[in-house]
Amino acid sequence: MQLRITRPTAEDRKQACERAELDGCNVEKEWIGITKNAPPWPETFPKDKYRIRHHRGRLGSGERTYRKAVECLRKWEQFQLGWAEVDPNTQIQVGKGVCVTAKSFLVWTLNPLRITYVNKENREGKHFYAYGHTTQRGHMLAGEEKFQLEWDVARGDVTYEILSFSRPDNWLSTITYPAVQYLQGQFAKNSIAKMQRAMES
Repeated sequence: MQLRITRPTAEDRKQACERAELDGCNVEKEWIGITKNAPPWPETFPKDKYRIRHHRGRLGSGERTYRKAVECLRKWEQFQLGWAEVDPNTQIQVGKGVCVTAKSFLVWTLNPLRITYVNKENREGKHFYAYGHTTQRGHMLAGEEKFQLEWDVARGDVTYEILSFSRPDNWLSTITYPAVQYLQGQFAKNSIAKMQRAMES
């Protein structure tokens, strides 16, 4: 768990990722990458242990919107919220460390993750672009999150989806879990709105 009173610096984020690379993942091996093809979830997935969140928002229609949305995800636009952020220069590639900084009420937290998969495919008349990252030791939570774009060619709709599972992973997130869940909900709402505004610019 890494806390700061002031906004974390680039060096803080770098050190958080380096430390997490040594400490490793805090999610059970069998569930790493599970969000890539979810839903549905495997019958053996412990839903009583992890909280699942699933949010979707429409961004617009057509190929131009889809391509613009892909570029936004590649630049981590969905995270540039003021109270939460990721270095937009962080490369989207499997194995790459990512540090999400977030202001949780009075303090900033540094939350290290690692990109688990990148997926780009066309099937059943739809185009998909997605990537997922899994939490590392030092993160407030244990879990995984997927960001996915879908373009339904026939209907024209372009949608943005956030899918995650998580649980508290330290004493602070455990005792403040109701507030943490509130912030997760706010993040999803703000992230979708941010992507929608990006399509209008």
